[in-house]
Amino acid sequence: MPADVTGDGALSVSDVQCVVLKALELNEGTVQPSLSCLMVATAADLDCSGDISVVDVQLMVRVVLGELVDGEGMPLNADTDQDNQHNDCDLCPDIAWGTYPDFDSDGLADGCDDGNDDNFDSCALDCSTVNTKHPFEPSTETFINPERGFYRYTKAIPEPGEPFPYISEDLLSFYRNSEKISLIQRIYDLRNYRDVDLPAGLVEAMDADLAIVRNAGMKAIMRFQYYEEPNNYWDLKRPLSRCSRISARSQTFFPITRISF
Repeated sequence: MPADVTGDGALSVSDVQCVVLKALELNEGTVQPSLSCLMVATAADLDCSGDISVVDVQLMVRVVLGELVDGEGMPLNADTDQDNQHNDCDLCPDIAWGTYPDFDSDGLADGCDDGNDDNFDSCALDCSTVNTKHPFEPSTETFINPERGFYRYTKAIPEPGEPFPYISEDLLSFYRNSEKISLIQRIYDLRNYRDVDLPAGLVEAMDADLAIVRNAGMKAIMRFQYYEEPNNYWDLKRPLSRCSRISARSQTFFPITRISF
């Protein structure tokens, strides 16, 4: 709350006393043990001049009197929006503090609430900023969460001389629209090409296959496999070079590539 130098949530004579004691301390060089009532050391500098003086005392008296009689606090030429923040301290001098929403009900306008325990916050909002509350109703509806959650397995086993087994657009549409799934694992089983280079036409077909996935609004975890049985090894240079080429072309829409042999 602006001008609440004690931080007790109220504007009262206690605030005036603290400002007076702080001004006396600075002007007389005395130590006032009661100054622990100040929320922070700078709280009594109501006009943000860098000094605590009789001017701050006068401002504090006016604020408290205005609060008691429901009248004007600081003079208008010092506090245009009458929110008890001096114009020289107020980042939004034409918008009163109280007009900012306080959704967490902690007494601090949301745009000026830094989240810590002290209440002497300063507003970081641009004066043209308008806060609007948007309430949302709880829902148990299943929604699409890209690249997270469940995904479906799909496999293509291309054979030499046969048409490429492209993924079904209808299947992808079902996954996305009915099951709310936007991620698949696309397995390319290249068991029929273990001992030969992958034909250029096959690489282009896999690119086209992935384009179907992309156009359906889906993403894919790509997996290349040559064997389903364990402990089968052979020269990996040929398949790796081809797989990496496909991976590089399509990396903008799948999060990970797996290669197993």
